[in-house]
Amino acid sequence: MDNGFGMHCAAHGHGPAASRQERRYRLGAASHDAFLPLETLRDEISPIRVLHDAVTFSTIADMGPILPLLSSTPLEHHAKIDHATQVLLALERQFAQKPALH
Repeated sequence: MDNGFGMHCAAHGHGPAASRQERRYRLGAASHDAFLPLETLRDEISPIRVLHDAVTFSTIADMGPILPLLSSTPLEHHAKIDHATQVLLALERQFAQKPALH
């Protein structure tokens, strides 16, 4: 039987529920911050080409040549795309080592 104390604390930002919510918020903010450089490159260069290169640079899969109707990403952008990809991979590895949120 609940005496209301736990609900009262959670409503004021205390207790386990508020702690989990704050942790989720921080993880969400970290994910957003990590994805922003790659998404910015997608906006600046090309959504399809940057994503194609990011998958290849991540070594998740070798995407091979880009479709004939598109030109490849200019080489001067490869280092920026690779860097943004490696940041995301590092974040993924960090998340994989942490216990799941309940």
